Amino acid sequence: MDASSINVFLLASTLVCAIAAALLLARNRQLAGLLALRGQKQTGATNADSLTAALLASEERHAKTFALLPEVLSVSDVESGLLIEVNEAWTATSGFSRAEAIGRTSAELGLWCDEGDRLELLAQLRRKGKVVDHAVSMRHKNGNIIRCEMSGEIFSVQGRSFLLMMTRDITARLAVLAAQHQAEAALRESETKFSRVFQLLPDLAMISDADSGMLIDMNEQWTPMTGWTHAEAIGRSSLDIGFWASPADRREVIRELAEKGQIQRHDIRLRRKNGELFIAEYSGRFFSAGEHRYLISLIADVNAQRLGELERLQALEAKAASERKLRAIFDQAFQLIGTLSLDGILLEVNQAALRLVGAEAAAVLSQPFWEGPWWRHDPEKQRWLRDAIRLAANGEDVRAEVLSIDADKQLRQIDFSLRPLRDDAGRVSMLIAEGRDITALKRTSGALAISEAKFAGAFKASLDSMTISRLDTGIFIEVNEAFERMTGWPRDEAVQRDAFDLGLWPFPEEREQRLAMLRKQGFVQEFPCRTRLRNGEIRNCMGNASIIHVVNDRGEQENYLLSVMRDVTEQKRAEEHLRESERKFSLIFRLSPQPLAVAGMTHGRYIDVNDAWVDTLGIAREDAIGHTASELGLWASTDDRARLLEKLELQGSVDRFACAYRLRDGTLMHCLTSGRVFSFRGQKRAIFSFTDVTLQNEARQRIEDINETLEQRVSERTAALEESYRELATALDSLKLTQAELFRAEKMAALGALVAGVAHELNTPIGNGVTVASTLAERTREFVAEIGSGGLRRSTLNDFVDTAKTASELLLRNLAQASELVTSFKQVSVDQSSEQRRSFDLATVIEEVVATLLPNLRKTPYRIELTLAAGITLDSYPGPLGQVISNFINNAVLHAFEGRDSGHMRIESHELDDGTVEIVFSDDGVGIVEENLRRIFDPFFTTRLGRGGSGLGLHIVHNIVSGTLGGRITVDSQSGAGTRFTLTLPSAAPAAKATPTAGGRLPGAA
Repeated sequence: MDASSINVFLLASTLVCAIAAALLLARNRQLAGLLALRGQKQTGATNADSLTAALLASEERHAKTFALLPEVLSVSDVESGLLIEVNEAWTATSGFSRAEAIGRTSAELGLWCDEGDRLELLAQLRRKGKVVDHAVSMRHKNGNIIRCEMSGEIFSVQGRSFLLMMTRDITARLAVLAAQHQAEAALRESETKFSRVFQLLPDLAMISDADSGMLIDMNEQWTPMTGWTHAEAIGRSSLDIGFWASPADRREVIRELAEKGQIQRHDIRLRRKNGELFIAEYSGRFFSAGEHRYLISLIADVNAQRLGELERLQALEAKAASERKLRAIFDQAFQLIGTLSLDGILLEVNQAALRLVGAEAAAVLSQPFWEGPWWRHDPEKQRWLRDAIRLAANGEDVRAEVLSIDADKQLRQIDFSLRPLRDDAGRVSMLIAEGRDITALKRTSGALAISEAKFAGAFKASLDSMTISRLDTGIFIEVNEAFERMTGWPRDEAVQRDAFDLGLWPFPEEREQRLAMLRKQGFVQEFPCRTRLRNGEIRNCMGNASIIHVVNDRGEQENYLLSVMRDVTEQKRAEEHLRESERKFSLIFRLSPQPLAVAGMTHGRYIDVNDAWVDTLGIAREDAIGHTASELGLWASTDDRARLLEKLELQGSVDRFACAYRLRDGTLMHCLTSGRVFSFRGQKRAIFSFTDVTLQNEARQRIEDINETLEQRVSERTAALEESYRELATALDSLKLTQAELFRAEKMAALGALVAGVAHELNTPIGNGVTVASTLAERTREFVAEIGSGGLRRSTLNDFVDTAKTASELLLRNLAQASELVTSFKQVSVDQSSEQRRSFDLATVIEEVVATLLPNLRKTPYRIELTLAAGITLDSYPGPLGQVISNFINNAVLHAFEGRDSGHMRIESHELDDGTVEIVFSDDGVGIVEENLRRIFDPFFTTRLGRGGSGLGLHIVHNIVSGTLGGRITVDSQSGAGTRFTLTLPSAAPAAKATPTAGGRLPGAA
């Protein structure tokens, strides 16, 4: 029960007491009136007055308690629903006064927003007699909606049922909860935004524990920048994974963080996972979350930027040198060149322009250009020039052929142009006036025609795609054959269309960049871009373009764009393949298990060493690079070093040069060093590898020491071996005799078991035959007696004939069975008592062998199942094969099922793909323990020593299979899981060997 329920029941108890007191007070007032009317004694009146006073006091206390409780309380009659009492909190919450509420129902007051809520509340009260925290919407007198939770209980006083209802205004609480949910959502959104910002930062961001340095989180830039995955790094410090390339940088960062709590834009050196070093800009600061303190680090890869700054300084120096060259070119140029302010004042002029008119620079500089000596002869041209200056100042190019007068008062035809020069903001800052004396050119128009023909020929024959288009519209007016080959667009379809119409620009922003460069400088060189072919393929290209000016027949200047595009797709692929190859070779160099080092041939300092070199010599990579082997104290002998370098200089290579290196701890390491000289970017370098042969040298020394005493020890050992050999030869002869005797004993035991089994098997059909024959003889005597008495009847004759017929059939069947057994016995006995080779059906031989063993098997609870493939014919020795099968079955009965009352054996055979035959004998017996499994084919090994086991059964089997039958045998067994023997036999057994065993017979022969 929660706190609100407890409050409800406490209030209910209080109110019940108040109502009971009020009812008792009313009853006692009635009683006092009756006593007064009837004239009772003064004592009774006094008692009534005392009771009345006590009840009134109790009622007053409970009424005040009810009225002043902070909870919203009301009491109503269950039957009528009329409100009987409400407290001050109820009137404050509902807006109705007590006088307005008493004697009316809540529905009449319009307190319910939803009639369904009221009916549901009443239904619960009828079912349970109470309701707890029932959420409803109520209406204030002023019309405002109030969200409430109502709890109430029905109680009875003197037979009347009342409903005590407590209402809790939860509008504010819901608003607080809504605000809380909104704040939590805002917090989650803020966390999500922070996480997104954290992940999407262009630089590497890391969060680590301030005390331990353990990495907690990194953004998406971690793996691309460092090469480590998040899983490899989180939970480890940057020092643990080898991120810091310079311990000094790390100490400096830690010191500044400790002093200031933060660090800004500090250059450090770091190492990627692949060992590559790079320069980074580090910023970091501490922050706290709860009781923990963390460090957030921002790392920007500025390797290229720092290299770029160096390149920019070099570029500025080159630019200054270029400007000096340009000034020299400006003064020495044959063209007439000058620079003007936007209002036409001459700022600079070159020597060619001054020589043309025979003027000094001081006389013309800072003067209006149109008043210069080049134009004084023609006022109309001066006016034209002033207009041209205004156009150029507004950003337009002006070009025209004009006449000027030289120092000799001769007219010269000048190809004159005015071009605006723009600053970085794109505003026109000055004008460049340029003129070319084309007097001689005009005189040689024929030569120009030839030149144009040459250009046309070069245009058509160029291997690069070339186009000429109008500058203002982009319409192609000419394309060459290389354009057709590269893009797939024929000339007829390309001319009079623009590049956009043909879809040549897959990325319009590249075209806009080219146009901006053309507007700025009038040409574009080596501009990388991409173009789309007619088939949709996008190719990488390198483009050049320049604006050309042509004067038409009307003397008007027309501007065209000459573009040259070269397909560099394959070149870029080759470059990428080259870079990939370099990365691969670098990785191979680093990860090679052979120690490798690269050094300069001129200075001998190490340029790079791999991890194996570092691990073997114990010298850190950063300590080795930039130092020579002599500075590192590696060479144990300076003479060795001199000889190695001399051979390397003369031959360009050294192989397995014996030398010694001195390690840091002073020990010597004997090595075989190899080296090769190669060129890289015009510098001769050498790559070295070495193999540690210290252990081999020590072993060789020990061998040499041993060899010195070897002859004496060999003689002593030889004498001991000869004595041992004689003893072993004697023991072997005894063993062979014993083994031969045991072989014969095993064979005789097998034949004895075979004879006993067949005798038992023959006993049944022969016994049956004797019984039938004796019965027939008895019936014959009776039949003869009846004939002699002369009383022979036809029925007697018929009975005798039937009896004779039945007896004949039984005799024939039993004799046939006995004959079949004898035949099988003869075949098996012949096979097992001889080594005759013949062709036979495998299934038949196995079935015959099993048939001879069945009499003994039937006396046991064990069963055998044959699954033999038909049609398998072997040219082999059936006798030894039968002996193997018999041995398997007898071994299983003797060993596999010991202590069991049931067992199952199975023989399977099938032909393999290579023409060999596989025979599998398996049982579900106790199996063979692992330590015995590898010894079961050893002679005289048995687990039944002293209990009838000779230990030669499986040894004989192994000899027969691997020798006589020319096959192989394997065994698979686990303790408690049975045993499986697998024979793999050739379809034709090998020829009998000429080396007989003891007794002159093959293994297994009787």
